Amino acid sequence: MSHCSTCGKCIYKLDHHCIWTQTCIGYCNQRPFYLFTFYMTIGVLQFWYSTIRSAAILFESCHFFGTFEPGVYILWAITCVSAGLVGLMIVSLCVGHTLMVSTNFTTLDNLKKKMMCPMPFLECRRPYFQASNVNFS
Repeated sequence: MSHCSTCGKCIYKLDHHCIWTQTCIGYCNQRPFYLFTFYMTIGVLQFWYSTIRSAAILFESCHFFGTFEPGVYILWAITCVSAGLVGLMIVSLCVGHTLMVSTNFTTLDNLKKKMMCPMPFLECRRPYFQASNVNFS
């Protein structure tokens, strides 16, 4: 049992508190959360594949810029960039949780022991100096 400081509940085998679902992910709902990330990854990969295939077909027919109005291409480019960035986050979330589920490891264990693969975006939280090495006198 672990205590979640965000919602104030004790959860069996607490993995993390998810800001997207506004609930704690633990033993009872880890499978639906993992399936959610897995299906979102499949959706992202399907979007990337269909976008690349549609662009290739339009480029082959030499009617890429003559098919639609210019505003459609601007919206398409914005959608592709945003879906690409969000898609990378979703795919990395699924890969990370696949590694953790396969090794019976939780996100909290990963943060406490740092035994899983390093997360570069969390490295900036580490202080630049150790408290024992600092002399304030």
